[in-house]
Amino acid sequence: MQISQISRRFVSVIAILGLALTFAVTGATAKASAALQGTVSLTIHYQRPGADYEGWNAYLWRDDNAGKDQEVSPTGFSFAGDTGGAYTNGTDEFGAYVTVLVDRMDGYKDMGVIIRSKPDWSGSKDTGADRFIAFNDANNAEVWIVQGDAKIYQSSPDIQPTILSATIDDFRKVTVTLNGSITFTGTDNEGLSIDGGATIASVKALNGTAGDGTGDQTSQLELTLAEDITFGTTYHIALPAHGVNPDFGDATVTIGALMNSDGFNAAFTYTGDDLGNTWTAESTKFRVWAPTAEGVQVLVLDTLNQDYNDATVYDMTKDVKGTWLAEVNGDLNGKAYMYKVHVNGMFNLAVDPYARAVTVNGDRGVVVNLAATDPAGFES
Repeated sequence: MQISQISRRFVSVIAILGLALTFAVTGATAKASAALQGTVSLTIHYQRPGADYEGWNAYLWRDDNAGKDQEVSPTGFSFAGDTGGAYTNGTDEFGAYVTVLVDRMDGYKDMGVIIRSKPDWSGSKDTGADRFIAFNDANNAEVWIVQGDAKIYQSSPDIQPTILSATIDDFRKVTVTLNGSITFTGTDNEGLSIDGGATIASVKALNGTAGDGTGDQTSQLELTLAEDITFGTTYHIALPAHGVNPDFGDATVTIGALMNSDGFNAAFTYTGDDLGNTWTAESTKFRVWAPTAEGVQVLVLDTLNQDYNDATVYDMTKDVKGTWLAEVNGDLNGKAYMYKVHVNGMFNLAVDPYARAVTVNGDRGVVVNLAATDPAGFES
């Protein structure tokens, strides 16, 4: 039993690492093959829609594809502020830029770059992927980078307006992040709307030059709702063309920092001891904690290897503190089961995180009469 549980956790960790590694590889720019010579000239254009460049800098390293990388400067190259004459920075119609001359590039293949918010690494990275810049035959390179986009562009990109994210960060707070700036008016809803029965009470600019003023630019807004959000409801945010602002389209609202809020903990902390399945010869009760779900079903399988499409499906009922409950009559000892969870407009199959027994590699939970598994003398 313990081996199966460990296997499930191990497989989950490997899957998560696999996704992270996939992102890092696909987000990186392909490396050049020819070795560089002497001093190279590099210009990096960087666009943050909120124009908040203070503190952001480019950390560079000489890359040789052989594990002998060498950093150019531990403090990086700032997109805003005094350079001390060591390099050039400024702003243009795309955003901010730095131009750097890097010496001792003999034998290196290309330049690695990480855009970060603080020179001592105590802040955040623009993306989680390392990126690499190739140089031309004249040892020059000029590239364009957009906030949150792992791609390195070789010319100024035409960025289509879109909503990057809309997240629920408290019961009445939704944070909307755009890939471009809008002119903040300080009145009405700034052209924003939300469906699902929610209404917007007020809008606040979170970045850029807007603050609480009007007529300035921002790319991130905080929506205060007139009522608490309802779990089990899928919300959509829309920002059509409004005044001088372009059409940013719409996006599904997802769960953000809400689950770390005090209000969430107070509303949904479940202290019962019956999560998972509770077996008796007459029936089995299933209880799972899924406060953000729109609906949950339990799929009961007659055999451990039965196709889940042939399972018997039971709807679960929303119960206390974010839990869902179902009771299935009959003796289910030895039968496998899974949950089908409806969240963020999608259905996902999930193994019961509270299962006391699982199949090989943790693919499915199993209902077990635990008393029947006790070896002789176990009670004493």
